[in-house]
Amino acid sequence: MDLGLERKPGLARCPKCNELIDAASHTCRYCGSELNTAELQEAAEVHRRQVQETARKNNRRALIAGLGSITFTVAVVGLWFGGKLWLHDKVLELDRNDRIEERIKQRDLNAAISLTTEYLRSDPDDAELHMLLGRSFVLKEDRAKAQAEFEKVLQLDPNNAQAPYFMGLLLYEKNQYQAAETLFSKSIEHGLKNVNALKFRGVSRAMISKMDLAMEDFKAAEQLDPKAFRVDCGLGMVDAMKGSGDSAIKHLKVCVDQFPTDPVYRLLLGAQSATTTAPQRPH
Repeated sequence: MDLGLERKPGLARCPKCNELIDAASHTCRYCGSELNTAELQEAAEVHRRQVQETARKNNRRALIAGLGSITFTVAVVGLWFGGKLWLHDKVLELDRNDRIEERIKQRDLNAAISLTTEYLRSDPDDAELHMLLGRSFVLKEDRAKAQAEFEKVLQLDPNNAQAPYFMGLLLYEKNQYQAAETLFSKSIEHGLKNVNALKFRGVSRAMISKMDLAMEDFKAAEQLDPKAFRVDCGLGMVDAMKGSGDSAIKHLKVCVDQFPTDPVYRLLLGAQSATTTAPQRPH
């Protein structure tokens, strides 16, 4: 980098014209001024200090640039290595959860519970593992243990959407519709876009005399996935639970026609039909 200073030894700037001259000369070859020894020595010393200062600045810039390059390289390597470790952990986590999910789907619940418990020993605060364990206990019909796991999930992850949904189902089974509605609402507020959450909240609301809100849920569920739910299904469920046989049959027939492979609505329709057509005992 050229900063306008000659870096040759034995030079000095002429005090009169500021041109570089031989420090041993007594006459400036540019302006012809006569220079005494003191002036030449002072000029030579000034020039020497300027050259040294320029060298120091250039060395400092080079050092900073070098350190910056090293820092950047270290940062890139660190990010790559750290990112690789994070990705590796995530892959292991997904693989771990997939193995548990597979056992749940196969209804190999003892294996699912055993595997999840084993993983929780090394990772006790993993909300997803507690969620999987709770679901396994639900299918095993160990509702007390399932409830405890779902509560643990909410302690670890207060905004979890699945835990309140499953807790709502446990209360729904006990006909505790008011509390179930609150939990279904919480799961929906936390982002669970699920036909069943809307359906069961709708039925819960209908059972506590909130029919207008129930209809809103049934319509929302149908709009969310018309291939999985229709308003008639929700109304048929409510009528069946309230013992309104003829009305339940009417709605459930529509539902079975729409979803002929769904066993739940077919079983409900069969039960209502059997109840409605059963011969009355003489008094």
